Amino acid sequence: MLAKLENLEKRYMELEEQLAAPDAYENQERYRKLAKAHADLSEVVTLFRHYRELDRQLAENKALLNDADMDMREMAQEEISHIEEEMPNLEQRLKLLLLPPDPLDEKNIVLEIRAGTGGEEAALFAGDLFRMYCRYAEIMNWKVEIIDESPTDNGGYKEVIALIAGNRVYSHLKYESGTHRVQRVPATESQGRIHTSAATVAVLPEAEEGEAPNAGAVGQVHFPMAAKMSLYVMDGGEWAKGRETLEGLARELGVLEGEEPDCLVLNGDVQQVFDCVEAANRWCAQVFGWYALAATFSVNSPTA
Repeated sequence: MLAKLENLEKRYMELEEQLAAPDAYENQERYRKLAKAHADLSEVVTLFRHYRELDRQLAENKALLNDADMDMREMAQEEISHIEEEMPNLEQRLKLLLLPPDPLDEKNIVLEIRAGTGGEEAALFAGDLFRMYCRYAEIMNWKVEIIDESPTDNGGYKEVIALIAGNRVYSHLKYESGTHRVQRVPATESQGRIHTSAATVAVLPEAEEGEAPNAGAVGQVHFPMAAKMSLYVMDGGEWAKGRETLEGLARELGVLEGEEPDCLVLNGDVQQVFDCVEAANRWCAQVFGWYALAATFSVNSPTA
């Protein structure tokens, strides 16, 4: 691990020299790439230098354990204990930083939040979720732009779709996709009863200009990528009634991978998978008044 970190530090210093060269600004595209590569290595190199400095201090303090001065030996032992406590955490962080990055981590995202079961309280919960993500985006200095919204009279949302742009947005929010549930006494409840409400959250990497939505050429990165999702329905008693229709939707779009007792497993193009979920949600809401839910969602790069 240390050899790899030393190579990264060497590369980091080379990038610093290239960025400081007099002709660095002549080619703006090249300068942008150098600056990005430099920024990507900044965290791991800074952490490695701190780790190396702690290792040097540890060796010096161990040498002081043989000092004739008792006070000096006690101070050295305290420093050793502090350093030995900190270094394993640094090692773990360095190992994580050395893992291959997700190629989508740099992208902006399209955030989709939809109210599930729970009526007006579910819409309020969806609104709370959206405001939570907006607050987090504000803290991270990201920009939020609402693309589409269906607000309710009480300040909630039946549905809200927003673009969040900034530094490595997808890397921070990609694991938010799925079903969110809350149990609380809602503002709409007058008798103090606890309600259970749900909302679905989808986090999709933004498509860059020129990317084809359904392209899948090997060796090229296109949006959407491949997606896998298990589709559940809230009311198990009604599952049998809707299963045949949901299977038909999935088969029609060519994304049905497998069937389990309580869910359908969808696998395919992201847009097609979400088209199926959206159609299932609309159908279930119209016929039964409840929503299909998406769980175990993942987006993966195509493989050769």
